[in-house]
Amino acid sequence: MRHNYCRAYQLGQLREFEHWPMAADAADAALRDDTIVYLWNDLTVVRCPVSSPPEVLLDSVTPAWREFCSQRLSFQALPVASGEDS
Repeated sequence: MRHNYCRAYQLGQLREFEHWPMAADAADAALRDDTIVYLWNDLTVVRCPVSSPPEVLLDSVTPAWREFCSQRLSFQALPVASGEDS
């Protein structure tokens, strides 16, 4: 699987999600609300879109998260590309 689109947000915007995982905050207690993080087209959240392996902050995509991204962030998930470019 390959990501093909992400958008930058301040972490505080994503923490407004009612079910933001506490584990993500505990693991990254040094991250402030104004830290820039990236929301991928599959609705996962990473700290940096080019690091390998990625520092994933959220990877559990639920209907509630999908709705939050769509309604509060105006972010529409795009299909995830698979395979190689032609």
